[in-house]
Amino acid sequence: MMIEKMSVKNFRKFNELNIELAPQMNVIAGNNAAGKSSILESLAIGVGSFFLGIEAVPSPGIKKTDVRYISRNTGCVTDRQPQFPVTIQCEGEVSGKKSTIFEIPAASCRQ
Repeated sequence: MMIEKMSVKNFRKFNELNIELAPQMNVIAGNNAAGKSSILESLAIGVGSFFLGIEAVPSPGIKKTDVRYISRNTGCVTDRQPQFPVTIQCEGEVSGKKSTIFEIPAASCRQ
């Protein structure tokens, strides 16, 4: 299995993120709280979905805490609104065939 592209929407701090991955090695660098761990976690969710249905293999999913929120100030009250849909889509090769490996909609968010 090789992941070539990943698209993320409304996952943690990212409104929308599209990444193309190199076949040999990729380096993710950034300041604290830039989203490096979120990128790795979204890749783990995408790859983990390939194993859905295999009883002995736990597969991570999008949790409610992974949903991106927007805060709006209305007078003295701050209103936080979850942003949907939340999706993670990975594209790449599985057994030599190009395919969409995983796409998860927000309705699948778990606690």
